[in-house]
Amino acid sequence: MSTPTAAVRTPLSGAQWGVLCLLVVSIFINYVDRGNLSIAGPLLMASPEKGGLGLDPARLGFRSGCSSGCPVELITQLTSDWQNFI
Repeated sequence: MSTPTAAVRTPLSGAQWGVLCLLVVSIFINYVDRGNLSIAGPLLMASPEKGGLGLDPARLGFRSGCSSGCPVELITQLTSDWQNFI
């Protein structure tokens, strides 16, 4: 019976560090964007006479799905309730 060998840890290359940094930055931007949309939601749902866009909750959710950059969420929102957006 052979003894198990220890895993060798290799350092990340420059390209791997670049991809990791881009992922971290994109997650941070997504986090800030969702926070801003949750705070601005009531203002966006206000009537146009009051300076809002007059969005109903379904359309506001659709807009937040589009702006978050998450294609999976956008696809599921489109397929789950697509007749409201036509």
